[in-house]
Amino acid sequence: MALSQAAPTARARLLALAIAELVAASWSELENNPEPRAPPSAPLAPADAREAARGVIAPLPIELAAVADARLLASRDLLFGGGARAEVWVSPPFFLRFDGLAHYAEVSRATGTIAVTMSSLSAALGASFGKASVRTDVSVGARAGYVWMSGVASGETTSGSRQNGVWAGPELSLECAPWPRARIHPLVSLSLGAHVVGVRGTVNKGRDVMVTSIWSSFSVGAALR
Repeated sequence: MALSQAAPTARARLLALAIAELVAASWSELENNPEPRAPPSAPLAPADAREAARGVIAPLPIELAAVADARLLASRDLLFGGGARAEVWVSPPFFLRFDGLAHYAEVSRATGTIAVTMSSLSAALGASFGKASVRTDVSVGARAGYVWMSGVASGETTSGSRQNGVWAGPELSLECAPWPRARIHPLVSLSLGAHVVGVRGTVNKGRDVMVTSIWSSFSVGAALR
């Protein structure tokens, strides 16, 4: 830009506009190309400083995800299911997470089979750590749901019955999300919880189905920003 070719009274305004355009372009480049392939003419700022800068200029995202989940009960019964969740970022490092899940399994005992159906909702507060390539999230919250158990006897000497009820308790989750700034990215998580309120499915002459005590789960999914 040749200021000498502009009128003297317009030079200050022209220079200010050029600086504003340069700053806007730099912010846009920082957001859209955080890891440039071409070597820069000057050293890049530290990764933590670039992440903090992107957190200032980028709108707080809402992240939606679909997950497949495997849950292990205290009775060593494995249930499979999945569901959907939403994360609302209240600030760059902190988020609120809400989800809804459903699980099902037919577990075998010597006296018959029990069909177990579990549904649940959760709310949690979490914090995010990590670089642009991999994000690690830790969250603490509560999960509550309802369980249905329906037993089918394997012989005439036993009879099947139904049990159901509410369950609830705290939950701790650790999640890893590779390429978190991609529009769609994978996620893997581990969760550990406790049934403060639970249901124990009684099995005659066999191991009870325990929606009580400690449970754990492993999830994989895909998130959309």
